[in-house]
Amino acid sequence: MPAASCLGRKLVEFSPEADARDVTRRLAVTAESTANPRAIGIRLKARGALRQRLSQPSRLAGGGQGRLILHFVDTTEQKTLETQFAQFPKDAAVGQLAGGVAHDFQQPADGE
Repeated sequence: MPAASCLGRKLVEFSPEADARDVTRRLAVTAESTANPRAIGIRLKARGALRQRLSQPSRLAGGGQGRLILHFVDTTEQKTLETQFAQFPKDAAVGQLAGGVAHDFQQPADGE
């Protein structure tokens, strides 16, 4: 999406409807907080798909509370890899179980 088409639009316009209220709330809390801003994980719509984004807010120079600059990092691939990595031990256990069952079926019964 060209940067010019983003000007003047609210961030929640780029979020799925189901996430809009949560994104609005978290940004408001971050903007009004006196603490240093923390990273916020959000989802944005991108070409018909959802993309995972990590936003690192920082204070706008001289803006004080209520004003943030958001720096976005696309974490979609990282989240996909984390999901696959978490699934690997489960797949390995199923494979080991299937191998054990197959081995048991191949064993001749006692007395044969």
